[in-house]
Amino acid sequence: MITPSDIVNHLAEYLPRATSLFSETLDVSSVTIASNILTINTTTAHGLTVGKTILIDSGQTPNTIASAAIEVADTSVRLTFNDEHDFTSPNTTIVSESLPCVGFNEAEWNTTLTITAVPTTTTVIVNFPSGATGAPTFTPGNAIGYEERPLSIFGLQQVGTTPTTTQFTVTLSSDVPDIPDGTLTGITTITTSTRVAAADNIDRADAIYTKYSGTGTELWAFVIFNDMDVSKDRHVLNDGVATYTYQDEMRLRLLQNFSVVVFFRSADKISGATAQELSYGTIFNSLINVLFGYGGFSKTGDGSDFVPVPVGHGAGRSDTAVYTHVYDWQLPVDITIENGFTYYNDTAFRRIEGNYGMFTTDNNEKLTLAFDLDP
Repeated sequence: MITPSDIVNHLAEYLPRATSLFSETLDVSSVTIASNILTINTTTAHGLTVGKTILIDSGQTPNTIASAAIEVADTSVRLTFNDEHDFTSPNTTIVSESLPCVGFNEAEWNTTLTITAVPTTTTVIVNFPSGATGAPTFTPGNAIGYEERPLSIFGLQQVGTTPTTTQFTVTLSSDVPDIPDGTLTGITTITTSTRVAAADNIDRADAIYTKYSGTGTELWAFVIFNDMDVSKDRHVLNDGVATYTYQDEMRLRLLQNFSVVVFFRSADKISGATAQELSYGTIFNSLINVLFGYGGFSKTGDGSDFVPVPVGHGAGRSDTAVYTHVYDWQLPVDITIENGFTYYNDTAFRRIEGNYGMFTTDNNEKLTLAFDLDP
């Protein structure tokens, strides 16, 4: 069954990819990769130690282009990379993929190109960008295409070394496919922590916010679990929730309710309109983005694999100092006989003997049965 820490850990890992409102970050000046080891340079002293967990929520991987040739006249070009890419063929779900490029001699090609086909692991077909009249030209090694690989640098990482106060390294996990060496783009910050925590009620959450809110301008999100509901078995024609015998599958649907409560400082605000603007806009959209549709909360033994669904949100506790906004969620889960009682007494079948009369009581003929698993 899901627990509060499951929600907190999930939000801490993915919420920074949707919004920076709950993140503590470090500004980054450059990120390079060599042999799947990241070297990250920060603009100020990072203060990190070896083993510290950080979060990378953006970034694009470089792949140098070896050649560019016309695929269809005045329409498309085949680009060949020096290393294997991670693009997949466009389909009904992903109509096309994007490929930002730099280093071409023609300025119109130094833009984000649209991939229309992926013939091989090192080639892609791209449409002509606006203004292009032919295939791009370039000096070998200068033209680079950048790709955002889902399984790459993203997610929680651990600091491997700290050579200087403004530089540290990260060794990517062994399950990450080899990434071409070079300079990564699109990484301006590194998340060092997130302001997401669990609390058993709103008063505890308020106490934590009051103590750790720092300047008071930071937003905090608290996960609070509420009462679990039980959905009535629709096969039951009486007032019971369910009427099972121990021979039934006993599939019963539980509805775990929980809230994500966001705290805003309102002491220096007159109307509170800014908080509501964020609450009904950016924050709600971000929570939808990281919770709705995520099916990774099920545990071994759960009889289902449902996703969280929003059940409403609105203003919570509010005064002249603090405004809270409450987002209510529900996660269904099925339990079955496999989750239930399993402590029955039994013993292994070994042997049995018996005599049975075959016909009438005065008939001496008998049928003798004998079973012995240890003859």
